[in-house]
Amino acid sequence: MDALIDARPGPLKPNGNAYRIRVEGRLDELVFDYVDNLTLALVIAPTVRAVTTLTCDLADQEALVGLVNLLHDFGLALILVERLDRRP
Repeated sequence: MDALIDARPGPLKPNGNAYRIRVEGRLDELVFDYVDNLTLALVIAPTVRAVTTLTCDLADQEALVGLVNLLHDFGLALILVERLDRRP
């Protein structure tokens, strides 16, 4: 898990927030139809299920809730939701 945190003070960009979301299981390309500017990373360890990490820009809290609901509809267990600091 990423443990590095950028603690420098500063305002977030006004055009939404960047998020990192981790789910248990594999997520396919279907999610690209719902979210712009998305990257996916898949980690498979021999002793655990696959973990998919999504990093994306979302316009607002409503978009975040919509994405979390979509992941739930895909049957994926939520592990982490993290807002990432974005500097101007």
